[in-house]
Amino acid sequence: MRTHRHYLVAFAAVFLLSATMGFDPERDARPRFLGLNLPGFCLTNAIFGADCPGCGMTRSFILLGHGDIAESLQYHRLGVVVYLFLFTQIAYHAYMLTRRDRPAACLILRLQHSAPWALIALLLINWCYGIGSTGNGGF
Repeated sequence: MRTHRHYLVAFAAVFLLSATMGFDPERDARPRFLGLNLPGFCLTNAIFGADCPGCGMTRSFILLGHGDIAESLQYHRLGVVVYLFLFTQIAYHAYMLTRRDRPAACLILRLQHSAPWALIALLLINWCYGIGSTGNGGF
């Protein structure tokens, strides 16, 4: 129960932060929160000089949090998919909290265990596509 509560809070925080954060692509593409610029740092990019599978996801989430789907897709093709996945995680963990100690349906548990792997595969395929089309994994 406690684990579901922790996940629920963490995933809800992602949505709250995406709605309250911002960035200005004209001046500085780094995310801002409460007027402070946050570090725009990607370890993969710093070490290897190439974008990682999640590069652009934060800015994509911020735009989704503000309701700008079209612009969000400019920063990461799968931002909407990952955002929706996180929303389903909120629904799943809220559902599990209401179940008390009764077992969940088998289909729900199968989806819960396989969906993250499918999402990782999509991110890696998208990344490989980006490498092939731009030479560095980006857009």
